[in-house]
Amino acid sequence: MHPLPPAPLLLPRFLPLLRAASNQPYLRSCREDAFQIAALAFLQAARTYDPARGPFPAYARLRVYGALSAWYRSLSRRRARECTAANPSSPAMDRPDPAASAALRAADLRADLSPALSSLPARERRVLLLTDALGHTQSEAARLLGLSQQTVSRLRARALRRLRRRLAPLGKKSPQHL
Repeated sequence: MHPLPPAPLLLPRFLPLLRAASNQPYLRSCREDAFQIAALAFLQAARTYDPARGPFPAYARLRVYGALSAWYRSLSRRRARECTAANPSSPAMDRPDPAASAALRAADLRADLSPALSSLPARERRVLLLTDALGHTQSEAARLLGLSQQTVSRLRARALRRLRRRLAPLGKKSPQHL
């Protein structure tokens, strides 16, 4: 595998990823800050990338989305503390916003999923990246990896079982596709 070019040369190629990540609906009120967080996460991913972890685009995507989720979760908690401190008897604080709650649950799951994915064996991680993150069919992934479709199916099922077991002790309800 070839080494990555310097991060400043990679950045223009990955601007669509950074824009898409920072333009998520739950980041609407802070898009500029979110773009900066995404760019910093991308640069960090370029510095810490190890080719044994799989293809760089998938690794960068996980790092960028994970950093944005962690940042947004931290920001939301800080805002909630500030609102509660300013007006502790606010009825609005008694009724959580369903959209914000769903976004926070998704952000929490993504933050927990990243280390869980890193703990998978390389073959299983590659299969998941190709099928779930990059959207390839099992047959396409098999062809790309030089495996049979049945082997890809077994590796994917095993990886998903491992992820479920890894997330279960954290009290996380895994999404339906896990």
